[in-house]
Amino acid sequence: STGIAGPLVVPGVTGCLRCSHLHARDADPHWPAVSLQLASATRRLPLLPHDRLLTRLVAALSVLLIRQWADDPTALDQWADHAIEIHLPSGAQRRLARHPHPLCGCRWADADRAAS
Repeated sequence: STGIAGPLVVPGVTGCLRCSHLHARDADPHWPAVSLQLASATRRLPLLPHDRLLTRLVAALSVLLIRQWADDPTALDQWADHAIEIHLPSGAQRRLARHPHPLCGCRWADADRAAS
């Protein structure tokens, strides 16, 4: 009943998916074990469960993030470092922060440039 679109990953501009996992690990030290259990259980399902409406809404929101980036790559507040969470049956949406994680390494080159 919940889907998440994003974050849109633009190398050298935004955080990456590993950043999201590191933030989840920081919030819950058991996250790595839970994540592995979920992945293992999902692989054993004969058919992956999905809600057709939720799948289409998440796809549309993903395309919206890409369109915002394509229309104006400099408008970072519109598309960078966030994801959109949608809940059914209400269709309620909220923005989730997805900032780069300091230990990830995907943005270390930026930090080196800023320090010099």
